[in-house]
Amino acid sequence: HHVLELKLGLCDSYQHELGLCDSYQLPKIRVFSWRVGHNILPTYDNISRIRQNFSKNCPRCKSREETLIHALEDCPSARAFLTFGDYERCIDWLEDVLRALDVKAAADFFTLLWNCWNNRNKLVFHGKDDEARVINFDAAVLHRRMGFGVITRDSDGFVIGGSSGFNDKLMKADWAEMEAFDESLKMASNLNISKVIFESDCANLVNKVKKMGLDITIMGCCVNEACKIFDNFDLVKINWTNSSSNRVEDFLCKFAVHNRCNWSFKMDYPSEIHDIVMNEAIN
Repeated sequence: HHVLELKLGLCDSYQHELGLCDSYQLPKIRVFSWRVGHNILPTYDNISRIRQNFSKNCPRCKSREETLIHALEDCPSARAFLTFGDYERCIDWLEDVLRALDVKAAADFFTLLWNCWNNRNKLVFHGKDDEARVINFDAAVLHRRMGFGVITRDSDGFVIGGSSGFNDKLMKADWAEMEAFDESLKMASNLNISKVIFESDCANLVNKVKKMGLDITIMGCCVNEACKIFDNFDLVKINWTNSSSNRVEDFLCKFAVHNRCNWSFKMDYPSEIHDIVMNEAIN
């Protein structure tokens, strides 16, 4: 009933499509979707209507008034996420987008918009638009093969990309984790980000990275060589995390081994992990 009440006042087509997405969306994104449809997000244009002498200029590009459609689609920062047509009213844009997407894709679309709006808020309220990305990596050795899984999350924990793969070599668990770490370093480089936090449930590897330059073992030397890439970042950290926090990565490892496959994806999560990603975000 609560969700139905939120939809009152929306045009029929938008209300219908939004209703179909409910089962795929996080509660906070459902509320965000409703606010977008009603144009009641605190854009500078909306704030200027209730506060005198408040500038309407976009806080990111500073070249145009920050209407809702500008904040979510027209601003150059927003266009880095998604562009779909040329509109004056946000609701017209949303209706056309929803007509073109299936239910799952529409739910992912609103998640994307939420991330775009969230990045805007970070700049407005914290003065920064580039917070550290968290890259979790994991490895598994099964059936004389190793598999790896790497997931990148933004500062709010939303999955924004990932990869997985397998290798037909039999290796010890620590060396499998080392290979997964190498893959996570490649992902960090490909994302072209300045701040990154790596997370792993392999305490031995985490300790070797933290003590790089001091460990003279063979693996320690491999870690030292791999970590030379750290110079390309403004901030690099590595943390140990509980294995229960690596459910998506663990699934990717085992799936890659069992199916002998390689994956690389962004916000368009493979259907096999979509439910795990969404449940992890909720819980």
